[in-house]
Amino acid sequence: MEEFATKVFTLDNNDNDVILSFGSQINKTNSLNSVQVQLNSATETFHQEQNTKKSKKVSAINQYYAYFPDFYKKELNNSFIMSVVWGILLTVATAICSWFVAEIVMSPVLNNWTLLSLIPVYGLIISLFVVYLVKYLNFKNEAKTINFKDEKVVSTNVLKLYKSLRVGYINVNWMSLLSYTLFLLTLLVNCIVCYSMYPTHFGDVYTPIHENNNWAFAIVFWISVSSVLITFIIQACALVGNYVRYSRIENFYNFSLVANEEMVLLKKKTNRRDVVIYLGITCTLLLICWLIVKLFKRKKQTKVVVNA
Repeated sequence: MEEFATKVFTLDNNDNDVILSFGSQINKTNSLNSVQVQLNSATETFHQEQNTKKSKKVSAINQYYAYFPDFYKKELNNSFIMSVVWGILLTVATAICSWFVAEIVMSPVLNNWTLLSLIPVYGLIISLFVVYLVKYLNFKNEAKTINFKDEKVVSTNVLKLYKSLRVGYINVNWMSLLSYTLFLLTLLVNCIVCYSMYPTHFGDVYTPIHENNNWAFAIVFWISVSSVLITFIIQACALVGNYVRYSRIENFYNFSLVANEEMVLLKKKTNRRDVVIYLGITCTLLLICWLIVKLFKRKKQTKVVVNA
């Protein structure tokens, strides 16, 4: 009997320990879950406060901001971000061109044609900065008065944006082709000039020429190669982004903003315009390349005659 009572008492104590340990684990789990819930609620509250602050700023200007479609808000924000980005790139490009000018003036290593090859890129950066800045200002001014509450308004900026996006792939492809042509011509001129000046070091066009420690050809070579690769990546991203953006507009309105006949004419007009721009710029660049090659050939012949 004593042995039986001892075993029963031991089993009872073990059961109590198990129940107590199980209960403590449940309490720990509940406390962890409550902490996680509090953290999630705090995060959601923070994001809601941030969104409320942003909406209040715009709502102070336009009381119908809460009814703005997502695509309109994104276009407004993206135009601001892109104008800032291209403004920073313009500042960097200005600093680089200023450095080239100083090096050309102070050092005989760099030549004037090196800076000439960077002028088209600098002009492109200025143009893109102006385009995005004007777009942002137009959307910002329109956002003060537009009302999406009563009806799905098709504003002037929205219609203009939709038309440009529908023909955007045409502009992207032609401008990419123009960029490829520009950088390939730059490489061609770089190689021809390098051969004219250093015929025995022509294979070192992608490395600094050891004579006079000339880095000019290597700098232009690697800038051109990198620019071709970057242009290809930008082209692919622009085509995908262009499709996503005009799809958002179509999904919001659920009807075609532009008639099919008008869209066909718009695409033809865009193609003709881009062809004229491409041929005009390409012919101008070919003429400049021809003049540069002629200049260096004449310079080389003059040196030979003088030495003779």
